[in-house]
Amino acid sequence: MGAWLASLSLLGALGARPPEVLVVEPDATIQSSPATAELAAHAFSHTCAALRAADVPFVTTSDTRTAKAGLPAGGVAIFPFNRILAVGEEARIAVFLSAGGRAIFMHALPAAVAALAGMSAPRPSRAAWPGHYQKLVLTGADLLGCPAEITVRAEWVHTVDAPAAVRRVGVFLSDAGRPQAATGIYLAPSLAYITCLLVAADPKEAGAFLRAVIGHYAPALWDFLVPASCHDLGPLEGAESLAVLLDELSARRAEGQHIVRAFRAAQEAEASLARARPLLYEGFAEAAVALSKGARRAAEEAFWMAWPSCNEEMRGVWASAKAPQTWEAAAQALAAARFNVVFPYVATAAAAYYPSSVLPPAADSSGRDALAEILDACHRYGLKVHARLLGLSCMFARDETHKALAASGRLMLTSKGTQLRWVCPSSPENRRRLVAAAEELVAKYAVDGLQLDYFRYPSYEGCYCGRCRQAFEKFLGRQVQSWPDGVRTGPAAQAFRDFRRRQLTGLLGEIRSAVRRARPDVPISAAVFANWAHHRNEMGQDWVAWLQQGLLSFACPMNYTSSVELFADLTVKQRSWAGSAPLCFGIGPYADRVGDFPPVVVARQVQVARACGQGWVLFNLRQALMERDLPRLCAGITYQPARLPRCAGG
Repeated sequence: MGAWLASLSLLGALGARPPEVLVVEPDATIQSSPATAELAAHAFSHTCAALRAADVPFVTTSDTRTAKAGLPAGGVAIFPFNRILAVGEEARIAVFLSAGGRAIFMHALPAAVAALAGMSAPRPSRAAWPGHYQKLVLTGADLLGCPAEITVRAEWVHTVDAPAAVRRVGVFLSDAGRPQAATGIYLAPSLAYITCLLVAADPKEAGAFLRAVIGHYAPALWDFLVPASCHDLGPLEGAESLAVLLDELSARRAEGQHIVRAFRAAQEAEASLARARPLLYEGFAEAAVALSKGARRAAEEAFWMAWPSCNEEMRGVWASAKAPQTWEAAAQALAAARFNVVFPYVATAAAAYYPSSVLPPAADSSGRDALAEILDACHRYGLKVHARLLGLSCMFARDETHKALAASGRLMLTSKGTQLRWVCPSSPENRRRLVAAAEELVAKYAVDGLQLDYFRYPSYEGCYCGRCRQAFEKFLGRQVQSWPDGVRTGPAAQAFRDFRRRQLTGLLGEIRSAVRRARPDVPISAAVFANWAHHRNEMGQDWVAWLQQGLLSFACPMNYTSSVELFADLTVKQRSWAGSAPLCFGIGPYADRVGDFPPVVVARQVQVARACGQGWVLFNLRQALMERDLPRLCAGITYQPARLPRCAGG
């Protein structure tokens, strides 16, 4: 079976981990000419594409970084066309090779590096026949997974003098099929020299060739790509290995049909993997890698199948006025994942993404009726649309709109008198427009709900305008001697916080009355900050009172954290604050200041949300959510369609 098979079997028994493969990017600033730099950049990008096509995991570095920091011991470094090395890089490569590293050079091979393998500096090799070098034939190369031939279409290649211990592999053919007097690849114990560039080769062909050369020096690559057993297939997204997943699912089969379905999928993955290894031994590397890759996909899908679904809950997603691609594609993907509500923002206090008789157009609206597009696409796929009005915020407003608001004194002021991009709720005109905008949304468009976001003060720093002072003094029944210090931290601070809460609660009541007059059946909700006990003071957002007074159909606390434990603590507190009022919890895998967290954390937070509320909403609709999260969630978490709860219009 060959020496490579013995080492492959041994490594498979030890567990499959990929070798560290690095592609060293040629630094353009040290190349001999702009043309050489351009060719080097092309060779680098083509090499990366080829490795991706061959499913070879790799990282990139550069000549300059290699000269400064060296290369990791035991790795495989690829130099796609590094004609000139950085100062000090040759010494770093020598240390790397002596410490067990392996290198692959293409076409360019610095003389000092060639000498490390006992080879001479490369020199040009002329084609013996017209047509130059069209193909590199590798039949009989004894490299596992090596293609029989690859197209190269090179006008010139190099040759070297090498000792007998260096293997010579591959024959070039002209376009007429005549052999050329040049070797395709020299295989020294620690260094491979490919004598031509591969930029003309199909990335899949080039990738298979490079994978074979990498596997020659690091057989662990094959054990990673085609694991020997289900014990070596891993780690998976949610399990240490396929074997561990099988054991866990087998033990849980009594929990329900979703576990039985997941266990069957894991068994199918095991069967596919069992067929892959013999194919590799028989020389069908592409088929073996594809089968093993399919087994990994099936195993990970089995993990996601094991999450239980639910037959009644809100499954929502927050969105902007624009979809990652088109609203047609987004709605189709969300419906396929069995989500049921979309919350797109379509207006703020100073901008609209639809033709409004109340609000001016948004700065980037381009004259489109985004709300009509959203409704058309989402309703076609059975999704409800709860249009989002970003309450007191002036986001997306045109410059002239903002200037007009500032000139008319309708913006909030900080305690230092600085204008904020928020409208003041003490202004009768601001209140009138917000109420009219909410009424227009539900009267003019067939929205399925209205959600208020940014329905708050930005912080303790708003609002301290003269109008707020007059309204507060009327609320207090006396004049305030110290403004604004006396109401920020002085004796009237608590009364001022009560005043701000009443300003927003009263405005919400006006909005609710207007919406009910236009369409009594439309649910009204709010996206709210998580810590009600604190934020009701800091931001005036008294959402628990709003629920208790029946001003909201449900609230969506934005529990944006990557910690499942903290998320659980928040939901328990919010449930105790809200009593039996409906809550749909916000989960933020793409929220600001949180950072992306993996789908398994999303799934765990969904399970927590189910225990405490009527549903959950993901922040927010973007390409990554559609590609990464939706396919995983719909395998189990949203496997069954869910009825909307009554609070959300179900």
